[in-house]
Amino acid sequence: MGLYQADLEKKTYKKPGILTVGILYSIVVILFILVGYRVQKRGFYSGVLITEVILILLPPLLTLYYFKYDIKKVLRLNRIGILNLFLIFCIMIFSIPVVGLFNLANIWLVRYIFGKTIVVQPPIATSYGGLLLNILAIGLSAGVCEEVFFRGVIQRGLEKLGAATSIILTAFLFSIMHVYFEKIFGTFLLGALIGFIVYRTNSLFGGIFAHFVNNTIGVVIMFAANKLADIAKMSGIEPNTDTELIFDMFNQMPMEQLIAIIIAWAFIILFSVTILAALIYALVKNTSHNVEKMQKIEAINKIEGERATKAGLLAFLPGIMFLSVLYFLEGMTLMGIESPITGIIHKLLGV
Repeated sequence: MGLYQADLEKKTYKKPGILTVGILYSIVVILFILVGYRVQKRGFYSGVLITEVILILLPPLLTLYYFKYDIKKVLRLNRIGILNLFLIFCIMIFSIPVVGLFNLANIWLVRYIFGKTIVVQPPIATSYGGLLLNILAIGLSAGVCEEVFFRGVIQRGLEKLGAATSIILTAFLFSIMHVYFEKIFGTFLLGALIGFIVYRTNSLFGGIFAHFVNNTIGVVIMFAANKLADIAKMSGIEPNTDTELIFDMFNQMPMEQLIAIIIAWAFIILFSVTILAALIYALVKNTSHNVEKMQKIEAINKIEGERATKAGLLAFLPGIMFLSVLYFLEGMTLMGIESPITGIIHKLLGV
């Protein structure tokens, strides 16, 4: 298999193949690790901008330009209707409790395995100007740059394996690149949901909008929580936001109170899942015309993909191995193990 995959719809453009996106993923991961951490240490906002635009967005765009792919068609830069945007907005709203449950289970599992957790959050805005800056840096830049890279190019290249496989594999690659044990489950679910949205709407703008909404809601919630915490402190109440202490608080809670909280959250999750399922069904019905042609060629995709799968997927290994080193270092940190070797690796990688 070469670096090109002839488009199976027999149109006048080519899609990147599995080998292409595998090499691209590994290059971006290595740049992200060796350069991204260093620039973000010097300044969060400038570091995020450099990381997102230069390290994550630029490589896929250069790849598409160099190999003369039709950027508009490969990235699915197609118009998206107002109704679909509304459905996507509602989907992201009602996915928050579900993703939150996955994150909570993830944090509990990490705490159970390693004995502690390290939940890293971006800087929380303390003013409305800071809130706007966070929305631009965390919501907009990440939404655009990461979606072009993951759902625009990586998922497109993996479609030779079938739509569902490409969505799931891309979500996995998306989740592990966030490089925190505590975020893998929730980020995977979010990535799969956004990948599904992009596929169904046949528009990258749907994924960008979904990613922007999710990140912006997170930024606004943290800003509001910080303001409420300040008000509580003024009233003499010391709010508790430490994850470790929160888990300890649940452990010490009377059984009746704990059961009441679990039942309340179960109703919230059940309600959210029900509405979320209805919204996804509505999106599927409203986008059925977008996937009819793609479904007809999916069988051909899988047959042709069998010849290229092994060689192409091996190209992802260098990037995954670099990420594995970071997860190894995080595991050592969680277990409180320090050694000269880990110190050397930290210095070499700049993490």
